[in-house]
Amino acid sequence: GCGAPAAMACPSCVKLKKTEPPGFDNPQFGVAYYCAQDCFKKHWKKHKLAHKPWAAAIEIATPLGDAARVMPDCFRGYVDWTGTLRPWARPAVDGTAERLGRLPANVAKPDYAPHGQPISEQADRRNRSIRKYEPKRVDGIREACRVGREVLDAAGRAVRAGGTT
Repeated sequence: GCGAPAAMACPSCVKLKKTEPPGFDNPQFGVAYYCAQDCFKKHWKKHKLAHKPWAAAIEIATPLGDAARVMPDCFRGYVDWTGTLRPWARPAVDGTAERLGRLPANVAKPDYAPHGQPISEQADRRNRSIRKYEPKRVDGIREACRVGREVLDAAGRAVRAGGTT
């Protein structure tokens, strides 16, 4: 900002801060402070863009209550479960929460998680230089490819016409 001492906080940030669940500790988000109303108004257009990703992160980190864990209609009455895993419907506030699912706040998320824009991938595409890997990294890439090929071969042997998963 302008360098003057802060005298007020963004009211939207304060409201969001109060809705954070216990243990929510994300360094990307925090209350913004301003020296005066004029400074706040001057920065509002840019600053308000931080509120939606913060609200989405809070929504994702907030655990659902038992009442919200409802079996989807398509599974009601199904009794032939083979394990303990069960499907359940969850409400989504917006597309961000729906895409990310309900991840705890301590789970690392990719750079596109808050807004859907893969910034690192876009920057990488603009980089026209050829990467030069160290021999150890090349060996790791080759090993990953070999393992991937083995998995595809095993899956190919297991597939039969008319089979289901």
